[in-house]
Amino acid sequence: MNSKSLPLVFNQAQDLKRWRESLIYTGSLPLLGFVPTMGFLHEGHLSLIREAKRRAEYVVVSIFVNPSQFNNSSDFEQYPRNEERDINLASLAGADAIFIPTVEEIYPHGAETLVNVGSLAQNLCGATRPGHFQGVCTVVTALFNLVGCQIAVFGEKDYQQLAIIRRMTRDLHLPVEIVGLPTYREGNGLAMSSRNARLSKTARQKAGDIYSALKEAQVLWQQGQTLLSVLEQSIKASLPANLRIDYLSFCDPQTLQLLDVSERKESQDSPILIAIACFMEDVRLIDNIILAPL
Repeated sequence: MNSKSLPLVFNQAQDLKRWRESLIYTGSLPLLGFVPTMGFLHEGHLSLIREAKRRAEYVVVSIFVNPSQFNNSSDFEQYPRNEERDINLASLAGADAIFIPTVEEIYPHGAETLVNVGSLAQNLCGATRPGHFQGVCTVVTALFNLVGCQIAVFGEKDYQQLAIIRRMTRDLHLPVEIVGLPTYREGNGLAMSSRNARLSKTARQKAGDIYSALKEAQVLWQQGQTLLSVLEQSIKASLPANLRIDYLSFCDPQTLQLLDVSERKESQDSPILIAIACFMEDVRLIDNIILAPL
């Protein structure tokens, strides 16, 4: 397919299925790569689409603002949307098909089944956004089944989400390879997010200090600082004054179990995840960084 021609757009799963069954499989690559999104695409999303295109013969992009993963109805209502723009951008990145289902298509009348993942969802966003990851896992499972993909690509900005989807896919024996890509950033270091569009120009520029603060803590770690409370205070001191912290946590990158910041790490031979969620102008932003073993 010519990457500059508009991809096919499907609103109903049965039409997507008929298209999928019509595809010719050459056997050189997996047939379908998949990038699930909530729309209002940015360069981070487009990098995921390009990676999926590199790994599969055809790529499906979904656009679905999932109501079940929002704790705040205002956040759901204000989430930016522009389907026509999204279709054009996805096309340029190499998408072959766009799936834009209705809520009723994903959650048929009477649907009661929910997907939970246990301990990985207890901390970080799971603690401050009850039910969020249940909504994520339920919709991703449904989308995997409806799309019929062999590969799905996600960004590492949502570190906890990626870890949970990997666990869910493994635990439920879903035949999908999960690929994670590094966080795509704006010029000032701010992690790209569709929500960034809701920030004022000044706030969007200052929000780059979030990643700068994480990088400063990483430098202290590399210089031998093993007292996590010192790293925590360094981050807090470097954040914009008008920013409200939802959480700032140090945890095991595999289990996402929280580490006690009052303790000094006896060695630097194990990685540490620093994850932050915060509000600027009532827009929730998240980011993370890994302190690599030394």
